Order: sequence, then structure tokens, then C-alpha cells
Amino acid sequence: MKYDNLKNGSHGKNGQIMWQGISFKRPLRLAILAGISVLAACQPAANTPVIAPPPVVIAPVSIPSAPLPPLGAAAGLTIPALAADGTRSTPNKDLGPEETLWHLRSSFNVAALTCQQGNWARIAQDYNAFIKKHDRRLAQANRAIEGKFQRENRGRAGRRARDTHITSLYNYFSLPPVKTEFCSTMLNISSEMSALSSSDLKDYAQRTLPRVDAIFTGFYDSYEAYEKELADWRRKYGN
Repeated sequence: MKYDNLKNGSHGKNGQIMWQGISFKRPLRLAILAGISVLAACQPAANTPVIAPPPVVIAPVSIPSAPLPPLGAAAGLTIPALAADGTRSTPNKDLGPEETLWHLRSSFNVAALTCQQGNWARIAQDYNAFIKKHDRRLAQANRAIEGKFQRENRGRAGRRARDTHITSLYNYFSLPPVKTEFCSTMLNISSEMSALSSSDLKDYAQRTLPRVDAIFTGFYDSYEAYEKELADWRRKYGN
């Protein structure tokens, strides 16, 4: 509707405004003009661009990889418990002198059987020379071990208990994750034992078996730390 003529319409009597033959009083004119202005203001501006809000970006949650067992070990291993004194309850703990010598000889035997690559192959040669040189002293230690098991388990039970103990001990020294460290350590020990006299064996075994056992207890400490880290990871990430 064109409303410009309202501004320029002719005046009638008593302040009336004539527009296209219709008379309006001044207040009515102002109301019409105001309404038209409101309608005009409600019309969208031509060619006004519509700006879309930026997309909401949700940062992905980064979950770190789960801890892995040390030295490529399998998950779920059973490890020797810590005793009240803070040491591991391994087969090499709380032994008498003859048992200590026999356990060191057993570690030497396991190394001769399993450490056969490269320079480690010399261990088997040193072991064969060792048992030949010290056969009487080693037989004495063996009799002491058999006597101990017979006192604790009469008859055939004593023999079975001894066999079970020796099997467990050999398995202990055959732990795959520490093979490299074990073989390297036993290579040095085999050189030392080759130079010993039989009278030196007992004292040497007392000093050296803890050195061998530390390879395994060190691994078990690392494995226990891994299990704690894994438990923390599972609590945080729910897997």
C-alpha cells in the first residue's frame, strides 16, 4: 500500500485529513503511520547472509596402551610371595650349607643344558669338568640332601619328595624371560668354579647362590610392579 499521500493529503474541517475521499483525524493518521512503520521494520533485510554457528568439536579421549609384562613374559604368572622380612620365598631361601652347594650345582646343570648359543656353549664343557673334578665332594652333598628328605618323609615318600623338589628347582632356574641374564651370569660363574678346589666349594656356594637367585627375584619384583601398574590402568580406563 502506498502511504506517501497520507503525508500530503488535503486538510478538511477541524483538522481532518482527506485521502482518496476519506477523511481522517490527525491521531488516526499517526496510528496508521506507526503501524506501517512496524510492518516495514519486520521485513527481513534484503541479501542479509545467514551465518551458521561453528560446529561443536568433541576431542576424542586418548587411552594409553595397557602396561605389558617385563621381558616379554606371559600375563598371569604366579610369582613367589614376599616373606615377612621383605625377601622372596624362593627355593633358594633358608638353606643349609650342603643344600646351598647342591642348589648352585643345579643352576650350573640347568645352564649347561639350556645355554648353548655362542659363547654360552662353553658352560657345558666347564660343567662336565666341574662334576668330574669334584665328584666326591658333590656326592657328599647329595647324600646330605637325601638324608634330609628321608628324615622328613619316610620310605618312598622321601624319594618322591626329593624328586619333586629337584624338578621344581630345575623349573625355577629355567624361567624363559631371564634366560639371557641367567646364561651370561652362569658363563662367568662357570669360569670361576673351574678354578676352585673342593675345599672352597662350600664358601663359594654361600657367596654365589644369592647372586644367581637375584636374577629371578629381580624379575619377580619387576613383574609385581607391572601387575600394580596394570591394576591402576584398569581402574582408570575400565578394561
